Amino acid sequence: MPRCYDRRVHFTVDFEQLPPAIREWFLALPEELGATRFFRANELLNAYVDRLLCEHLDALAAAPAPLARPELHAWLLRKLERAGFVELDPWGRVARRRAPEESAAAVAAIALAESPDLAPSLALFDAARAGFVDVVTGKKSGADVLLTPAAVPLWKAYFDNANFGYAANNRVAARLCADAVAGRRGLRVVELGGGLGSAAEALLARLAPQIGRYVFTELSPFFLSGAKRKLAAAFPTVPFEFRPLDVNRPFDEQGATAASADLVLAVNVLHVARDVGRTLAEARRLLAPGGTLVMVECVRPAPGVPIYVDYPFQLLDEFWRIDDAGPLRPHGGFLTLRDWRGLLERAGFELRARLPDHETIEKWYAGYHLVGLAAAAPE
Repeated sequence: MPRCYDRRVHFTVDFEQLPPAIREWFLALPEELGATRFFRANELLNAYVDRLLCEHLDALAAAPAPLARPELHAWLLRKLERAGFVELDPWGRVARRRAPEESAAAVAAIALAESPDLAPSLALFDAARAGFVDVVTGKKSGADVLLTPAAVPLWKAYFDNANFGYAANNRVAARLCADAVAGRRGLRVVELGGGLGSAAEALLARLAPQIGRYVFTELSPFFLSGAKRKLAAAFPTVPFEFRPLDVNRPFDEQGATAASADLVLAVNVLHVARDVGRTLAEARRLLAPGGTLVMVECVRPAPGVPIYVDYPFQLLDEFWRIDDAGPLRPHGGFLTLRDWRGLLERAGFELRARLPDHETIEKWYAGYHLVGLAAAAPE
């Protein structure tokens, strides 16, 4: 791989300096989850967000107090502390600062030189960049920044399999689904919060001949109609049903029949459920005995630890709004792998597979945030 990055950029770990046996273990992960390019892309996106936050810190220094969204300011400080750009005093105030040697623009140029298909991720981060300070200070809402008609193309490009920074989520989901239903035909699939259909695309590229019924659900009418056009054209032989479904309401009230699915798919949707336990119980009721829930989520290394993927999503109210705060769900937003395992167990699922193996990854690299889980409903 060409050395087209600047060694001054701080990385949480140097992939090429891992012990040889561990590096080989990473490289052997399926779906390119341990490939050098995937690893580097994750590090560069993290470095880019850190430099944007340094810009915001300067802008917020002159902002009047109290701030409208103090939790975002606190997140910014904790994220920069983890990156080594600030030291905080015991009261959470900045005691010392260290400026990055390179600008956000320089890091973006490095990222695009290595992986041009990271452009959609950088574009979404840039949209958040333009409004972050205004949201923290109360001049705008997150919806004003990221849910406008002008932002729609950004979301379409971000949640697309052409976006290298996101596509791994869908590849992991498709792999787990294929493994869970190997050899079976006439499968009944229900997808929750399918968005614009990129996860369905990845799954159907592997499993289309095995599908007996694919119920694609999405609450947003715009996303639902867009997914319907795209998927029906790409997979004309698949028997689709396209329906709105709110994961925060009882599924049976919305036409979802108990024991009507062999496979339930949820890619980056369950963390926005207001009561995850309740939503998992609804997903379990959808499954026929022995059916499988496949979920993919961004995960934190520990509860409350800020990660770069938070950056745009936390501007939106739904990211944090929950009804079930407690030991099993210590906060809104992204959770840890341990949190998800506890929630699945409490909902009556049996964890059957995970991709990748985070128990090994976490010993070497705390910056790996993607995990897929396959959990079975009892027979």
